[in-house]
This record gives sequence, structure tokens and C-alpha cells, in this order.
Amino acid sequence: MDAHLDLTLPSTCPELHQGSNANWDDASFALYSMVGLSSEDLDKLTTALNREWKQEMTDEAMPLVRTPTVYDFKGESLRDVVRAHVELDKEFTPRDDGGAEGDIHWYPTAFVVVTTREWEEQGLLLVYAGVEEKECPMDKFFFHIDVANVMLSNFEFRRRRALIMQVQLGIRAWNDSWHKMIA
Repeated sequence: MDAHLDLTLPSTCPELHQGSNANWDDASFALYSMVGLSSEDLDKLTTALNREWKQEMTDEAMPLVRTPTVYDFKGESLRDVVRAHVELDKEFTPRDDGGAEGDIHWYPTAFVVVTTREWEEQGLLLVYAGVEEKECPMDKFFFHIDVANVMLSNFEFRRRRALIMQVQLGIRAWNDSWHKMIA
């Protein structure tokens, strides 16, 4: 992680609890960057994040991870990224089939952030809101790209479930001094 980054989160963010009566089957995780990445590096990263997903899905499936139009937050704080994600158009498409109100195409409650140009070695940051509580407490943890497909395709945005997944996958969790291992 670049040492100068402000990775402070708001303690809660109920505005992220969007789409509770929507179908999330075609939703992608938004990928934001807090460091300068060339378009080649960004393409390499999104390809790596989606490689296994694309092998398991049909060609028509949405990518597991993609970049929104505004993704570059170099020089800004993680709070700025959270605000941008709240404001991101989730591409809601109404339905009238008696099921969900509609389909959304961006996960509203979580997103991925690049915090270092050495993401292959140092990992990426997952930021999420715990939607099981009314206030939607915010949390984050670092994960290695090798577990991205398993983790993101199976992630439930509940704090307890997130901690269990971190332990099962040996994912480094965040603490204020740096990373520490949960397992």
C-alpha cells in the first residue's frame, strides 16, 4: 500500500444499502484506484480479476469486476471513493415479472480498491457495508488476487460472514498499524 493514502472509512454508510428488492445476478463489483495506473495496468488487473469468472460463466455474463466511468481517485481519500460509490448509477433495470423490482448491474454494498501499483504482490482492498445492521457499518480488508474469484463470487455482505471468509481463505485483515493475519 502506498504509505500516504488516507484509508479512513466512515463508521457507517446506510446510503450503500440500495437494491434490497432487486436482482443482483448480473451485478459487478466496481473497481476504483487510489494510485495512478496506466490503461495497460488497469486492463491487466481487470483481466486477472475476471479470468476464472469468465471460464466458469457464459460469454454473455457480466464481468465479476469492472471499472465505472469515474474510477481514478489518485490523491483522494477512501471516504471520497465511498461517496462516489454511493452516487454511482447502479444501472437499475425495472422488471414486471412478479419477482424482484428490477435488476442492478453494480453491487451497491461493496467495491474493490487498488491501493498500490504492486497489487499482484500486496493485494487489493475490499470495502463493504454490513447490511444486516440498520446503520450499515463499514469495514474493509485486503485480499490477494489469487483468491479474488472465490471470495468475490461467494461474498456475503454480513460482518460475521466476512470474518469467517477471511479466516477460511487466510486473508489479511486491516488494522490501523498495517495488516495482520486473522488465521
